[in-house]
Formats: sequence, structure tokens, C-alpha cells
Amino acid sequence: MKCGPPKIPNFTLVEECGRGSVGSVWLAVDADGILRAVRIMDLADPANSSRIEAESRAVALYRNAADHHPNLLDILYVGRTVRYLYYVTEPADNAASSACAYRADTLADRLERRPYSAAETREYVEALLNGVEHLHKNRLAHRDLKPENILFIRNELKIADPGLSCSISRISDSGTEEFRPRGKAGGEQADFYAIGKIIYCLYTRGNVACFPEIPAGIDIRSIAAWNEIALKCCGDGTAYRSIAEIREDVRKIGGPARWRDILRRTGQYAFHGL
Repeated sequence: MKCGPPKIPNFTLVEECGRGSVGSVWLAVDADGILRAVRIMDLADPANSSRIEAESRAVALYRNAADHHPNLLDILYVGRTVRYLYYVTEPADNAASSACAYRADTLADRLERRPYSAAETREYVEALLNGVEHLHKNRLAHRDLKPENILFIRNELKIADPGLSCSISRISDSGTEEFRPRGKAGGEQADFYAIGKIIYCLYTRGNVACFPEIPAGIDIRSIAAWNEIALKCCGDGTAYRSIAEIREDVRKIGGPARWRDILRRTGQYAFHGL
């Protein structure tokens, strides 16, 4: 039987808007009427205790490293009650068509529902690289980069869900299966791999499980440069040694005018909105 929303001091929980393996995310209103997002983990469940404590440490590392970077999610407050561990952030923009409903504006949602241009694709990738590079400069790896964990707040891309963040040198096999390398890998290389998979999703709008296949209807010439970067990110060994090297290859890709010329010549449209 449902007992209503969790009780969190100074917040009125309005709507559950996400759920993970050890916690849930709620839209909430604070004492001043400001809308926030609150991620809540139930300390009373002994099966989750070790994961919750690990996430608590990861959030602390991420919070210190983020330091108000424009492409990282600000964690405004971390709290604990007898029953719950929770942290508070700004909510993602509302991607729902009606103001009466809420659907978080994530990269996953945009891949599924929203047209975007080649120029926007470059912006998304540049913002992602900027956020990850800042973490790496602070010796921290995210280790769970994927479209669902990339939010838009005031239309600015933010890397969220830092629950698996760890030292950049740590070797492990954590992360979402489709977005992590096989076996154990260092945090830096794991993030490079995930970036490659996210880039693949952007230029194909395809299912990540189909990587590295190019969906029918897309001319490989129109996405060849992006495809090369994705394959290099996900290759064996250390094809990329830094985010700066990935960014250098991204910036070699022609701008929007060149993309329109290529797509008109080939009759193919890899991206909507061109």
C-alpha cells in the first residue's frame, strides 16, 4: 500500500519524475515556492546500503569538482534524515507539450522526439566535452555518461547523475552496459567510450545497441567525420588520450553550411531541421 511521498525537510514533494536502481527523483517546492528536483535514496532498505553510501561519496566528489561549471549540474544541498539520503538540484526544463504535465528535457528525450540540426549536434558535443574535461582536470571520471543523464536547464546542457563518479585512475566495470567498454577500464577511457556512443546516437538517431551499424537511409558520406570520431572513441587501446584530442577532431568537421551542401548533394538527411 502506498504511503504517499517521502517526507523531506523544507520541501513539498509534488511529483515523482524519475526512478533508478536505488532511488527516485521528485519535483518539489521549497519554502520560498521555488521548484527543485530532489533525488531521494531510502536508507531503510539494507539491500541498497552499500550502493547508497558509495553514491554519497561520489556525489561529494562531483559536487566539489563541478564548481559551478556551466555544463555540470549544481548540487545545491545534500541532506540526510533518519530514513533518507537526498540531494537537491535545479530541475530540468519541461519538455512536455502542456504546462500541466512534466517531462524532463534530456538528451534522450531530444533524440527520440525533437528535431535538431547539425549545428545543434556540434553544440551538444562541445558542451559534453567541456563538462567531462572539467571533471577530468579535477581527476574525476563520471563513469555513467548516457543520454538519459544529460539534462537541459534553461536550454543549457548539464551532465547529471554523478552516482558512479570516481577517481580518474580507478579501474572498474561500472556504468550502463551499452555505454561502457567491455571488461574493466580506467575512468578516463570509460568516459571516452561513452562519449563515442553518445555521438553515434546523435548522428544516427539509432539504437545504441546497433553500434557501429549505420541505419538505412543515411549516406555514410554525410556523417563520415562523426562516425570516425565515434569509432575512435570506442576503439580498443588508447585512440584518444584526452578530451582535447576529441575536441580537435570535432572542430575539424565543417560547419552548418557545409553540412547542408553535402546533404543536398547526396539527397540524404542525417539530421532533422537542416
